Amino acid sequence: MTERYVLGNQSLRPSSFGTPESLDPASGKVRDWTNDVSARAAGFASSLKPGEVTYAAECYLTSPESPPACIRAPCSNALPKAATGG
Repeated sequence: MTERYVLGNQSLRPSSFGTPESLDPASGKVRDWTNDVSARAAGFASSLKPGEVTYAAECYLTSPESPPACIRAPCSNALPKAATGG
């Protein structure tokens, strides 16, 4: 990866491609991407020829039907039973 842009809350789900450690948050550019092992995208065959590029995008959306994170893991901000009617 040479650039990575995140829109929204990146803590909802980690990237399937990888998370570069040395990222400039202002520009989205990966610092020292040629030597940063964490900037290598997982699950991609290295079949690009010199001068070729590829673009990848991923998306994660939640909806009202999605179970809240509190159901999957303990949540400190869960409503008390009296507030939920239970």
